[in-house]
Amino acid sequence: MRARTETALALVVVLAASCGAPPLPPRLAGLPRGRVISGREAVRLVAQLHGQRYTPPDALVAEYGRRRELKVWLARYPDFPSAYHDLERMVRALRSHPTPFLAPRQDRREANRWFTVGNGAHHLFWVSGTTLYWLEGEPESVWAAAQELPPPSPARFL
Repeated sequence: MRARTETALALVVVLAASCGAPPLPPRLAGLPRGRVISGREAVRLVAQLHGQRYTPPDALVAEYGRRRELKVWLARYPDFPSAYHDLERMVRALRSHPTPFLAPRQDRREANRWFTVGNGAHHLFWVSGTTLYWLEGEPESVWAAAQELPPPSPARFL
């Protein structure tokens, strides 16, 4: 009986620990993960970045590399339509309003994935399931990281 109790307790501890783990790998594009910001602080950073016009329900921001060569911004939604709606909104806004970014273009290699350049970095963004991914950094790191993350969900865009 005691062995079963200890096994069950160990399983609960493992499950609890894995629930708090970030949904991003410890290495991405060959770079070690550094600082991870989640919860309210990450949502606040995303909202601040967008001038408070865009606030996702949940967010996570992770930096990779010793010199922070890659930054991954995740916005998480309760469902795919909500995530996709915000992706469409972002593409439209980047195309029609003055921003520090070039107008986004769709990636020819991967449908429903978008790229742009601005603020001294390359950027790739897409929705996979209920998560909107935005990668920021040096071109090699951004493209390599995109290959290691979940691909864009199939959907008809705009």
